Amino acid sequence: MGEFMNYEREHLANLCLKFVERAVVARDEFSSNPDEVRFNSLALECMQAMNYFEAFAALVFKEKLGLEPLNYIQLVDLIMEKGIINDEESAKLKRAFHLRNKFAHKNYDINDNDLYEMVDGFKIIEKVIAQFLKKD
Repeated sequence: MGEFMNYEREHLANLCLKFVERAVVARDEFSSNPDEVRFNSLALECMQAMNYFEAFAALVFKEKLGLEPLNYIQLVDLIMEKGIINDEESAKLKRAFHLRNKFAHKNYDINDNDLYEMVDGFKIIEKVIAQFLKKD
């Protein structure tokens, strides 16, 4: 059972990192040639990266500590409590989740700068994933 959970955790981490990478490419493509299709591509890549990160981090806390965060705010607070991120990084990660939700639930009510902000915050996601995988 433990090996399966490690596989699932690593699989979610890899999916998240794949979408982080794709979001960076989509950002660069949109920056060089902005249009609606590239904007939507960037937004969807960002949303997927955030979704997989949330699933990955929640799984780690459930497996290792028996904790099940109720929402992304609680999830980010737990990551900060574990000393993996600082206050500034916590605020950026919460903002990225907020933008993800705004995009998903308010019919694309985000702009270019919101998406650039999300992509810039993905360095924090990469840091958290590296820390969680290192602790195995």
